[in-house]
Amino acid sequence: MLIKKVEKEEKISDDEYRVTIRYQETDVIAKLQTLAKEESALANKKVNKGEYEGTVEEINKQIQKEFAEKLPSMLDEAYKTMTFGKEKTIELVVVKNENGLYSVDISEFIVKMMGLSVKQD
Repeated sequence: MLIKKVEKEEKISDDEYRVTIRYQETDVIAKLQTLAKEESALANKKVNKGEYEGTVEEINKQIQKEFAEKLPSMLDEAYKTMTFGKEKTIELVVVKNENGLYSVDISEFIVKMMGLSVKQD
């Protein structure tokens, strides 16, 4: 997600604001998932060819270590090749915490970003 602009802000209380943000979605996570699946398929081929030695636990640790070593380059590739979707807007409530920092409720953020609606009884 690339935040383009805070469109509107409305003070609700001394510690709360309702903000409308304009943003663009990105496919960086989808690209990273594709790269991770490719890496997983490569590891499976290496397992089937007997390129790893040891117990199942030792082989899993070797695979995890290789994946962890490759993750930064996968993230870099996903970031460099990401594309952007249409601009959208989202309205969130931003709240000041006891340390004076503002944040949003992560559950509300996820629900709104995924375009889900929550029915209230």
